[in-house]
Order: sequence, then structure tokens, then C-alpha cells
Amino acid sequence: MAGMNAYFISYQKSASSIISSFRGDEPFSVNIKKYFKQHPKHGSRDRKNIADLCFGFLRIGKSADSYTTEDQMLIGFFLTHQNDNGYLEFNKPDWIAQISEGIHEKLNFIASIFPAFNPSLIFPFTAEKSGEINQDELVQSFFTKPAFYIRIRPGRKGNVIAGLTKAQITYDEISEDCLRIIENTNIEAIGTLNRDYVVQDMSSQKTAASFPFLSKEKLQIWDACAASGGKAIMLYDHFPHAQLYVSDVRASVLEILKDRLKQAGIRAANIFQADLEDAYNDHIIKKSIPKQGFNLILADVPCSGSGTWGRNPEGLRFFNERELQVLHKKQLNIVKRLVPYLKPGGHLVYITCSIFKVENEKVVEDLLSCSALELVSQQLISGLNEGADSLFTALFTLKP
Repeated sequence: MAGMNAYFISYQKSASSIISSFRGDEPFSVNIKKYFKQHPKHGSRDRKNIADLCFGFLRIGKSADSYTTEDQMLIGFFLTHQNDNGYLEFNKPDWIAQISEGIHEKLNFIASIFPAFNPSLIFPFTAEKSGEINQDELVQSFFTKPAFYIRIRPGRKGNVIAGLTKAQITYDEISEDCLRIIENTNIEAIGTLNRDYVVQDMSSQKTAASFPFLSKEKLQIWDACAASGGKAIMLYDHFPHAQLYVSDVRASVLEILKDRLKQAGIRAANIFQADLEDAYNDHIIKKSIPKQGFNLILADVPCSGSGTWGRNPEGLRFFNERELQVLHKKQLNIVKRLVPYLKPGGHLVYITCSIFKVENEKVVEDLLSCSALELVSQQLISGLNEGADSLFTALFTLKP
């Protein structure tokens, strides 16, 4: 037991150091990877336990900010686990009997020990939410570790299922091409990443339901805010005969995207860097795209990311609600700049990973009032009960 205590003391100290130096200026997953790269002494078990304490701390938001970092890690661990790995036995053995209780009982238990604990500060943002997001379900979702999903690419299901079976990996088949991997395991053995399957959240996969029906053989499609290319690959899989154009504002991201498309066996018509907010970039766009314009443009725009905070809980502590108006203006400007590149009768798919109405329905409302776009459909895809992200999609068509 003394040996295990030494391990947990070390884990707690390392986690406290990481947390105290984190400023929220990059995804926490990126930050902690940098830390482990700088401290190679930590083995795989060490990294798992240290990261677990850090993420537990982040998942409770500012609900226990008046307490020490160590207390907040304990609260976070207790609320996000159903079984003890030895951490509570080391710190709070009298809590172990309650760890498997329901979340409401656990919240009440924590409140009885820490009177200043305030669950309403886990998600304290007052901005109106999209759709029918339930506040209690939203808060509870932060205590559940996100699920791991893959999308099987067309014609590759036999390869992937055979690989899963051989590797004895448990999975749920959500749909014909969407699988939830049950165990936290190495999936490299199931096939070739990006060629056979892509790692893609279930809700992100569901955004394809907003893609319009396009019957023409020769299509021009533009993924205008492509990031690392997950939706670009999905576009290709839905419209394999289309000419695919891909852009992003970040050169470093485009390099990653080029590698993914190569691994996926996809040859894009053009991949180019463009800042869609900057009017001076219009000449870059015009020389990079077909003169006749596009049948379909996908705009997965920069946003608060609030629909992914179950996966990226640093937003619960570091997001400033005042940024929403800035984001709204950015999103509106980006889409307005894309509209002239649509063919008459063409379609535009607007996507955010936000649950805030100002980034979703309010952008749709403003676009309809200031452009020739017509709304075909809009929806919030909630992943709260499936360990998935929540995303908003809107499909527009351009009046002929």
C-alpha cells in the first residue's frame, strides 16, 4: 500500500503542475501531450492516471473553485468514475461506498462535504441554447467519458469487421457504417486508417443527413473550412464522382489534410489556403476554384466548440461568453463571402459544433435576411445520451 500511495502522490503532484500552467489557449489534449513529450519518464500507466486526474478537474468547471486543486481533482474523479482505481482508497476511503451511486446522489454527497460546491457553475453560461438541450442532461454529460466512434468507408466493411473480430475488439453497430468501439483499445489492427475507416464522432457522421441529393455526374464541391479533413473524406464518399476542392486558413492544418487525403486514396481537384474573412483573399479564391462555381459548399465554421466540451472540457473553465458575438459576426461573414461562389440552385451546408443559438439559428436568421439563400432544413444533432458531440446543421439553396 505504501508503494501505491507513492504513485498516487506523484500522479497528483504532476496533475497539479499541469493544471496550474494551463492557460486555455490551446486544446488541453494538445497541451498534455506536449507535457508528456517533455517528461518521457512517465510510462503508459502514469500518463493514463495523470491525464484522468486533469480531465476530472476540468469536467467540474468552476463549481468548486473556492477549494484547492487537489480537492477539485478528488471531486472530479469521484463524479466521473463508477469504480475506484486506488485513488480514493489512498485519499478518501470513506467515499468508495458512494462512487457507484447515481449522479444526483453523488452531487448531493459532494455538497454535504463541500458546502461551497455549486453544480450550477459546471456549465454557467446563460446564452440561449439551440434545440431542446436539457440543462440537467447537459451537465450530467460532462461526467461521462466520451465514446469512441469510427466510420467505415464504402466497400471496406468486410475488412474492418474481420479486423475487429481478429483483434477481439468489442463494438456496437450504430448504423451500416458507424461503429462505437466499446473498449479503450488500440484499433490499428482493424485496418488501414483513413483508407478502411476514419475516426469520426457519431454526430459528425450524422451531419451527412443534411447533404442534398445531387443527381449530376459532374459536380463541383468545396469544403471551405476543412480543418484536418474528416468531412472532406465524407463528402467524397457521398459524391465520389465530384471534383472536390478543399481549403482552410491554416497552412499547418492543410499539411495534415493532404496526408489524410493521400491515405484515403482521394485526389482533390485543388487544396488551397484562404482566409474567408479577408476580402483581400478573393483573388486567391477566384484563381483556385472553377469559374462556373459550385453545386455544393460545406462551411464547418469556427465556433465556440461548446457541443464538444464533453470531449474537450477545458471550455467549461476557460470560455468567455462575451466571445459569442465575435464568433457570430465571424460565422456570418464567412458564409456571406461563400454565397457568390454557389451556382444558381446550388446548395450550402452550414455546420457548427456549438449548442448556442447565437451561433446557430441566429446565424441562419441573419443569412436569410441579407442574402439570396433559402433555408431547406436545420437541426441540432444532440449526442448527450450517446457520449457523442452535439452539432448544428443548416441546409440552404441559392435562389436561381
